[in-house]
Amino acid sequence: MRKITSQILKINTSDPNDTRRGELLNILLIGVAGLTILMLVATALIKIIIPESELSGELYLGGILLLSGIIILFAINRYRSVQTASTLFHSALYHRLSS
Repeated sequence: MRKITSQILKINTSDPNDTRRGELLNILLIGVAGLTILMLVATALIKIIIPESELSGELYLGGILLLSGIIILFAINRYRSVQTASTLFHSALYHRLSS
């Protein structure tokens, strides 16, 4: 289990500071992805249990788009630039919290 976790979090860079930042960003991304999946499952269960509930498809679409963005940021963070992924994550978070 520890080996799998370290492989998921691993960042290939020579700068130890970038490695630390990249691993922390991966932890945040995995956490947000887990919460998003939990939200999608809970929404589906509510829709199954209470079919007349007023949950719209926009909630599912938002969750799927959020997961797609997380996967893209994870790939940028792991294979390209930690700085770019970090900047995009913070920009998206700031934009979402300020609206």
